Parts: sequence; C-alpha cells; structure tokens
Amino acid sequence: MSNSNQKIESLKQNGYSLDLGEVISQSFENFKKIAVNAGVATLITSIVLIALSFGAIGIFVGFANFGSEMAGFHVSNFSSTSLILYIIGTSLVGAIMYPFTAGIIKMAHEAEIGREINIGTAFDHYKSEYFKELFLTGLLLGFITNILATTLQFMHWDFLGTLATYIVSFFAVFAIPLIIFQNHNSTTAISNSFALVFKQPFVILVALIVSAIIAMVGIIALCIGIFFTLPIIYSTQYILFKNAVGVEEKNEIDEIGISTEI
Repeated sequence: MSNSNQKIESLKQNGYSLDLGEVISQSFENFKKIAVNAGVATLITSIVLIALSFGAIGIFVGFANFGSEMAGFHVSNFSSTSLILYIIGTSLVGAIMYPFTAGIIKMAHEAEIGREINIGTAFDHYKSEYFKELFLTGLLLGFITNILATTLQFMHWDFLGTLATYIVSFFAVFAIPLIIFQNHNSTTAISNSFALVFKQPFVILVALIVSAIIAMVGIIALCIGIFFTLPIIYSTQYILFKNAVGVEEKNEIDEIGISTEI
C-alpha cells in the first residue's frame, strides 16, 4: 500500500481536524487569486452549454412547443423511454462537466502554490490522464442522483428528491480531488470521499454553505457576476481537501519516488 493510501485509510479510521474559520479565510484568499480566470472559463462554458441546450430543444421538442412542454414538465408525465433518455442525458451532461470542475480545482491548487494560471487551466483535464476516471465518476454519481430523484419525484416527494441529490453531492465533495491529487479510480474516490466527509460533516457543510451564499451575491451584479463568484465554491472544495487530506505536490523528483506535500 502506498503512503498516500495509508494516510487515507488512517484518516478514515482516526478522523482529522478542520478549523472552520481558517477554511473560510483560506478559501476566500484562494478565490481572489482565481476569480477572473475561473469566472471567464465558467462564462465561456455556460454559453456553450446554453447554446447546445437550445439546439437540443429545437431538434427534439421544437421552439414552438417549448412553453407548453415546460408547463407540464414532471418526471411522472414521462413515458418509460423518455424517462430512460432523461436520466442518461442529464447524467452525461454532468459527467462531461466533471473534468471542467477538476480544472477549476487544479487552478485553485496552482494559485495556492504560486504558479501562474490562465483560463486554459480550467480545461486541462479534458486531455489529461484523469479524464476517464473523472468522466466515470460524474456518470456514476449522475445515475445515482437521477435515479434517486426521479424515484422520489414519481412518488410526488419532489423536495426529498432534490434533498437526496444534494446529500449525495455533498458526501462526494472529495471525489474529484482524490482522483487528481491521489490518483484514485472513480469507485474508490467516491467511497473514500463518503468516508472522509462523514468524519467532519458539520464543518464541511457550513463551509460549503457559506461559499454558496457568497457565490449567490454575484446575482446582484446584473446576474453575470455569478460566473465570477461561483468559483469560490471550488476554492472551498480545494481548501477543505488540502486541510483535511493534504495535497502531494509532484515534480521531477517524483520520477525517483520522492514527493513533497503541502
């Protein structure tokens, strides 16, 4: 077992400490370093997704029918085929976005250690060795959350369906860092994330809620500001992982089996 895996197992068994004030302070400082680059990358990605979504609406629904279709939109109205396509489609969209999220977290790390960052960093993991595991993680979590949500929505427990989605996403918050910083595969990253978050759920939850509130402030700035405040959530995700697990900083020395940790 490698040293990093031994450390993860130790943390899962013995737990770890997190200082909420330090996490929030460090997250905000990290966010200030990436806000512009991450914000522009998020804006570009959102524009592309919106364009693709409208294209899909035009092809499969038709713009003329869009209003009436949305008025009656509820999974209980779906046919079996439509429901399967809905679950697969939304899961695929989530999976495609996972490497982007990983890129923003990488940007947060690069900024934290003083490296130069640029907008392209956000898209690095679409061509990195971690793309497969990131995509599979997003796909697996997408299937889990969509199946949970749609099952509860069929029972007209829409709120519980939404809550279940948030709970799974919350406990999977360390999955991406475990892949890109600890070289975990998708299933191990998800299971270890659940185990690690379970050790400090209150601090992690409050830190993420605070970051989400700060992110929502961007709506005030003509709504477009949300793209530049949203990255604070990923800065918080990175800082939580760094403080809880640590991030191994790999360099040329790693070729002979030595690494440093921050």
